Amino acid sequence: MGKSPASYPPAIALSDAQVNLNLFFYVNSPQEIALRDNIVSALTVM
Repeated sequence: MGKSPASYPPAIALSDAQVNLNLFFYVNSPQEIALRDNIVSALTVM
């Protein structure tokens, strides 16, 4: 009984952190892709 309530909050906190991380990477990944494209095109021009 004591374990159940104690285990729930860390699980919720972990899932929130996971969602925030996924959001962060989702938001940042298009910028990374654009940056790579710019580097590739710059190298191609050279």
